[in-house]
Amino acid sequence: QVDARVELRRVERTEGRVMKISLRAFDTAEFYTGVDLYPWQVDIPHEEVNFASGRADIPAAERGKLDKSHALIVDALTKYGRFASLRLYVMGHTDTVGAAAENLDLSVRRAKSLAAYFRKKGLRVPVFYEGLGEEAPAVATPDETAEAGNRRAEYIIAVEEPVLQHAPRPPRWRKL
Repeated sequence: QVDARVELRRVERTEGRVMKISLRAFDTAEFYTGVDLYPWQVDIPHEEVNFASGRADIPAAERGKLDKSHALIVDALTKYGRFASLRLYVMGHTDTVGAAAENLDLSVRRAKSLAAYFRKKGLRVPVFYEGLGEEAPAVATPDETAEAGNRRAEYIIAVEEPVLQHAPRPPRWRKL
């Protein structure tokens, strides 16, 4: 039997949230093992891009919205990037009009399109994207309902894969 002590230390606090937790377990000879945990993420507020029905290309008239989102993302990366290696995660969603499989594919293509736009604007952090289609609506609706509130994207900055509160399944993040 080995006597051990566990040391838990907050390294950095940002906006009242813990960004990093370092967990170290020591034995009686002062050998240790440890892990760093990052239970932190920043959701970037933004105005939704309006895509043409069934399309994933970004309309020219919508690019100004993405430029504003890009500026917010850059600000957050500048503010928090000195504490850890950050990543951008882009999650796409659709309403319930159409087949679920088609909506899933559409949400992935739109998320990839948004992620690629941010990359082309100069983001140098790793960028990941995923789509949940109609699986995680913001507004509960019956099937075949054209609800604008469900046609949305999420932009999340995190160190590790973000925790999604209302996701019906774990996302399979794809690297851009």
